[in-house]
Amino acid sequence: LIVDDEAAITQLIARALRAAHPDYDIHEAHDGFRAGTLVATLKPDVVVLDLQMPGMDGYEVCRLIKSQDATRHAEVVAMTAFPSPESQQQIIECGARACITKPLDMVQLLEEVAVSL
Repeated sequence: LIVDDEAAITQLIARALRAAHPDYDIHEAHDGFRAGTLVATLKPDVVVLDLQMPGMDGYEVCRLIKSQDATRHAEVVAMTAFPSPESQQQIIECGARACITKPLDMVQLLEEVAVSL
């Protein structure tokens, strides 16, 4: 599951993942509320999650994922255009496995997803 409020970003990531791994079942969400719904119904193995979104932000989505028995197995790879030691520490404390910086290094992102599976 790829979650970012910018559709262009989710589409870019989805294309890269599909090209590298055509067998992956990839879904996109453009806000935290939709992400929460998809996480509950799809129970994804990996969630690529933007931290800064209107409404429910990435921290809240990550806490929601990790608080539910049915979804806590999901690995969260967070991403942010506004990195700081504090934000990276906070998302790790929420349960994310990694936090990468935008603009995205697609090789790094693909590696993080592969490690998460």
